[in-house]
Amino acid sequence: MKNTALLLIDMQNEASFSIQGMDEALDNAALVLEACRQKRIPVLYSRHTHRSDGLDASLKEPVPENGSIAYCLGTDAVEISVKVRPLRHEPVVDKHRWSSFFATELDLLLRRLDIKKIIIGGFVTDGCVLNTVYDAFFRDYRIVLVKDMMAASSKTAHAFSVINMANWVYGITIIRADQAVRMVSGQDYRAWLWTRPDQFHPQPQEIMEVYAGLE
Repeated sequence: MKNTALLLIDMQNEASFSIQGMDEALDNAALVLEACRQKRIPVLYSRHTHRSDGLDASLKEPVPENGSIAYCLGTDAVEISVKVRPLRHEPVVDKHRWSSFFATELDLLLRRLDIKKIIIGGFVTDGCVLNTVYDAFFRDYRIVLVKDMMAASSKTAHAFSVINMANWVYGITIIRADQAVRMVSGQDYRAWLWTRPDQFHPQPQEIMEVYAGLE
């Protein structure tokens, strides 16, 4: 897949936000990661980090009871999970806000690699993934969102965020990890493709049903 890269967002050991489905998302990411490496598709990572004194953190960033800020540099919590650990040549972009583009070199690296399309997954769906996807869209990248290669603190929050992106990220492709592997490998695959803005208006009880259809 020419001009395509894989971006894994904040798939780190830090688990203070009680992500539901983290292990499944990591396992799926490992499958897509291996397929991309086999096809020599560039792989990039973002990593959320904070100074121990919190000077680089957002306003009102929560501090756990033990006094250590989340994603603290110099701790194991900030390291990328062993299931998707980067190779030496794969860029890791450190960030201090939710979007992987904000005040980082990510856009510069992608443009240097002549990337037009980004395959995206990571943590959390309704935070760093959502903000990164919108920032990528605003920079005219095409987005392939792997819906089971990310997770949030609740399945409903995850699902509604995916529906939000399906509505408003023009041209987005939403796909499962097993189908993303087929796509990367040049095989026939199944995916949901954006056709127009604001397609879905689910009531609360309909969210999971609409989400299930985005594939």
